[in-house]
Parts: sequence; C-alpha cells; structure tokens
Amino acid sequence: MNRQELSSILKEHRSKNGVLVKRICAQMDAGANIINRLERALFNYNCNTWLAYMEAIGTIAQLSLGKKVVHISSIDDIVEFIKALRTEKEMSQREFGNKCNISHITVANIERGQTRVTIDVFLAIINAFGYELQILDKVQ
Repeated sequence: MNRQELSSILKEHRSKNGVLVKRICAQMDAGANIINRLERALFNYNCNTWLAYMEAIGTIAQLSLGKKVVHISSIDDIVEFIKALRTEKEMSQREFGNKCNISHITVANIERGQTRVTIDVFLAIINAFGYELQILDKVQ
C-alpha cells in the first residue's frame, strides 16, 4: 500500500461514516486545508496526523501477517512495532534500514523517539516485511 491508496481508503471511511470535515478540523485543531491535503495524499504527513485523523473518523489501523495481528492506535504502538519487528528479525539498524529503503539513522532516531515517523516511512517498513494494513471501523 502507498500513501495515495491509504488516503483514499481514509476518505472513503470518512464519507461512509458521515463525518464532516468541520468536525475533524475541530477535533484535530487543524484547518480544512490540512484535511484536504491528507485526503488527497499531497504530502508525506507524520503518523501523529494520520492517527488523529483516524480517531476523528472512528477508525483504527490493523496490521496483519499470517496469524499475527497488531492494532495501531498511537505513535507508541508504531515505535514499539518497529522495535519489535527489527528485534524479531535479528537485524541491525543498518540491515533493517536497507531492507526498508530508509536510512539506518532514521531507524535509530525512530527507536529513540528522536524523530517523527512519517506515513511514507511507516508504509515502507510494513511493505518491506509483507504486512497488510487495514483500516477498520471502531466497534461502538
């Protein structure tokens, strides 16, 4: 999945759930232009923005690989997922970065909480390891 596909899925969920852009703006404390740019995938937004948008439209992210399922609802979930994945694969930060086509410095900074994870980096990681990303409606 790439950013454009993800943004399209998010917009579909917003429309299906009947959530107005005005409500998202209020909940995220963001302007309509940010929401419009996110839904059109015009920029490499950080995962905090993505997670806040999903919260506002009533969705949650689910990663799956075979029987393994991981729910993502916070930036801490993303960082822990990345750390656990690299550890599970017994890869150095350099090897992990090479596999995901990102800098090993970026991997180190993410693991230390020194850099924000962008959606493009997150998608590169899950794609490199074969995870499927699904956006699910929260159970009411």
